[in-house]
Amino acid sequence: SAGAASVSAALRDHDEILGRLALIGTCYGGGAPIVEDVGACMAGLSEIMAKHERREENELFPVWGAYFEQQSQAVRDELFARALGMLQGDG
Repeated sequence: SAGAASVSAALRDHDEILGRLALIGTCYGGGAPIVEDVGACMAGLSEIMAKHERREENELFPVWGAYFEQQSQAVRDELFARALGMLQGDG
């Protein structure tokens, strides 16, 4: 389904973001970072983050919103409570 493909793409984005963050970390590992390297890495991270945000807003959130609206109030309350718990560090 389109929703599953969007989720897979978003998860790949997460891996790419983590990889880019690790690369940025290596710029600081051996003493003073080379400013040009850090700048290039940050520009790449910015591009990946913007692409990911667009994907979430245009593909994932509408699918999740439609799913959420189709659920009973009890299920919506449970999903909300679980999400809130995760944000608070409980899950």
